[in-house]
Amino acid sequence: MNEITADRYHDERKTREIAANEAGLDEAWILKRLKYLTDVSLQGRPIKNNGVPTGESTKPDGPTAVKCLTLAAKIKGMLVHRHEVGDPGEFSRMTDEELDLALIECSKALGLPDEAIQKLLTVRAE
Repeated sequence: MNEITADRYHDERKTREIAANEAGLDEAWILKRLKYLTDVSLQGRPIKNNGVPTGESTKPDGPTAVKCLTLAAKIKGMLVHRHEVGDPGEFSRMTDEELDLALIECSKALGLPDEAIQKLLTVRAE
């Protein structure tokens, strides 16, 4: 069952990557627009009269700014969603080899590439 889920996740991820590339979406594009939306939310939008700026702006939108900043922090890896995996104490009873196998299995289920998995194993061994 885990293999089917991992294969499906991998296929969907590839499809999203292809679509994003065709649309010209990349991390830089997304971050630039997210920064712009954050700035506009913090400062307010310029008010225009017949396309000419009046020098005034709308009120800042605090809740939207917070959402933008939170999303930017998640993208940059500053916020991590943590949750318990397995039963309490389950990992403390495992040998190093069992931990490595569990790490590999979970990483593959998430669709991580082999290079990333090897890096995780190297970091864990340090």
